[in-house]
Amino acid sequence: MGGYQIFGPKVNDYKLYQRINFIDKITEGIEAEQVDEYSVPLGKLYRWLQMAVEMRKEDVLARRDYREKLKEERIDAQNRYEEREVQRQEAYEAAL
Repeated sequence: MGGYQIFGPKVNDYKLYQRINFIDKITEGIEAEQVDEYSVPLGKLYRWLQMAVEMRKEDVLARRDYREKLKEERIDAQNRYEEREVQRQEAYEAAL
């Protein structure tokens, strides 16, 4: 648990049962109070698992949104560059 990195991309190949969506799906419907009734230490582990899954999903979404924003900014910058080049070429031809 101490070595688990919630933030940042994961570069290793993971099996289906090691992925966040799979873990979220199999723990769906389990209440922390039910786990506490069975075992308090297990309940604490379960709460940590829930928090880790939630934070990981938020990180993945935030990184996806950031990449999309960068992509849009790059396309916008390319379009502005092309417009400047056209204007520059037109001004050059008009000056001749």
